[in-house]
Amino acid sequence: MQRTISKQLAITYLDSRLNKCDSAIATMQLESYYTTDEPPLKVGVINPVTRKYAYNTGDTVNVEPKIVLSNTCMLTNIIHSNQLAKFIEQQR
Repeated sequence: MQRTISKQLAITYLDSRLNKCDSAIATMQLESYYTTDEPPLKVGVINPVTRKYAYNTGDTVNVEPKIVLSNTCMLTNIIHSNQLAKFIEQQR
């Protein structure tokens, strides 16, 4: 579903297993944003570490309501990125 970014919230650094980690050893980053929906929807995207946001305020993105990675891991309100697609393929 198409959503418009209203605010950049945070960048959380992740290791290769999607666990939070120090930026010095991170292989990926989780970027979180708010959308222009009422009430605002918190969405995220997993990208390679750049220490910068991939999207700006006003950008329109395609948000998946739910992606199941495994029996123990499910992502909600996630922007489907190339990095996420690679991670999903490696898990299978």
